[in-house]
Amino acid sequence: MDILTMITDLIEPTTLICCLCVGYAIKHIKSLDAYSNEFIPLTMLLLGAVVSSIVAYFNGVGVTPDVIVQGMVTGIASTGLHQLFTRTIQGLSGETTEQN
Repeated sequence: MDILTMITDLIEPTTLICCLCVGYAIKHIKSLDAYSNEFIPLTMLLLGAVVSSIVAYFNGVGVTPDVIVQGMVTGIASTGLHQLFTRTIQGLSGETTEQN
């Protein structure tokens, strides 16, 4: 099994969508401007672990280290996915910004 397959097997869609929405909100809500962009990946890592644990608990799977790691990987993946969308949209529209 290659590393890319292993990582994509760890990504959980419910957690990914939740982290993507919260990360987007942190990034774009004006009243949260004081929250540094440097802390968004860490926040998504922790949020991913929490959301994944809650989902596993309510699905009757139980909270295990595997579930927590799956949530952490998914939280970080949501950060990367946001950056991929942002860079793609900027490239298509010809926009250039320093930091998005």
